[in-house]
Amino acid sequence: MEKEIENLRQLAKPFLDTNTYEWILLKWKKELSNFRLANPGAHTTWEISEENPIRTKISDGEYEPKPKKGGLKVFGQLSCKWDIHLSGEVKKRGNPSPYFVLLGLASSKITIWSDGESPSEIARWTIEVGDANSPGCHFHTQIDLDAGDHKFPKALCVPRFPSVLHTPMDALEFLLSELFQDRWLEVSSAGHDAVKTWANCQRS
Repeated sequence: MEKEIENLRQLAKPFLDTNTYEWILLKWKKELSNFRLANPGAHTTWEISEENPIRTKISDGEYEPKPKKGGLKVFGQLSCKWDIHLSGEVKKRGNPSPYFVLLGLASSKITIWSDGESPSEIARWTIEVGDANSPGCHFHTQIDLDAGDHKFPKALCVPRFPSVLHTPMDALEFLLSELFQDRWLEVSSAGHDAVKTWANCQRS
């Protein structure tokens, strides 16, 4: 997972705000690396908070592919919360656990905001990984607006749309591909080492 985070961080640098690239993603990755050194059976809530989310740069209508151009200047934010624990497998002292296991909540929230003096949220959805007791599809996406017209209130947790996106980095790549249609396609199709490594992470 740390490799996945670092590779997308490098690949997405032109589209991320400075605080996200230089601090938030590195801190989040370090927290996971430190946790993997804990004793077998340890658990934690690994998260990027809504107060300090991943944030993209401004998309000036780039959510429409050329020759079209959208009429809004927008930016995206992503927060996530995963409850994880280490397996009971015995490991050598000082070595990181080779993997962790989801234990309950595993949710990534994507929001899109209109830019301006007072940015306002105009879209929101979540990407979820259900546990053994969750209804519906194990991997799913939900709309969570609770808007003034009372569509999709928080008390209504359906529909749960089947999803092929699992991790917060999957969610971030999807967000970037939506907000920066042409430029993200150019970057992700370039064929250089960062793209190849990211593709390998997705296949592993």
